[in-house]
Amino acid sequence: MNTIQQATAALHAGEVIAYPTESTWGLGVDANNLNAVTKLNQLKQRPNSKAFIVLVHNINIIKHWLDFDALPETLDTNTGWPGPITKLFPTTANCPSWLSLDNRIAVRISAHPTTATLCEHFCGPIISTSANRSGQPVLTSAEAIRANFQSHIHSIVDGTPGHRPPTTIICLSSGQKIR
Repeated sequence: MNTIQQATAALHAGEVIAYPTESTWGLGVDANNLNAVTKLNQLKQRPNSKAFIVLVHNINIIKHWLDFDALPETLDTNTGWPGPITKLFPTTANCPSWLSLDNRIAVRISAHPTTATLCEHFCGPIISTSANRSGQPVLTSAEAIRANFQSHIHSIVDGTPGHRPPTTIICLSSGQKIR
């Protein structure tokens, strides 16, 4: 198991890490690093056209990616955060194309202590996706992640998942619950 500092260094180096989340184990990379995102897609055997969730410790980190003008004026974008709620924001032209799907980006501010600390120390957006290959069951332990991904995972952050259901996903433009 690795420390937050080791995982942060791995993210900055473009490596894939594993970490505990509110629900299960997640895999992540620096969301700004297209090579790292491509590496993660290949590792998961996932199509490049499928969007990821982005974790931040503070929405201001990616504020320039989000089109707040396209949201209802009365909407409080911070409701439910930090917590197990993923919000779909409309994007601006500043949002990297590999993070946007249909001009929307999925964002979460985690309440899980390990994930929140990781985000705070990294000070940038982190991809969040389940620790599995596309279409396969989610891996539920650090040992299973190590065995299935071998040398492709640079760091596995010490911690315990929250074992909650997958996060709720809400489209902020429509108010529709997606999951």
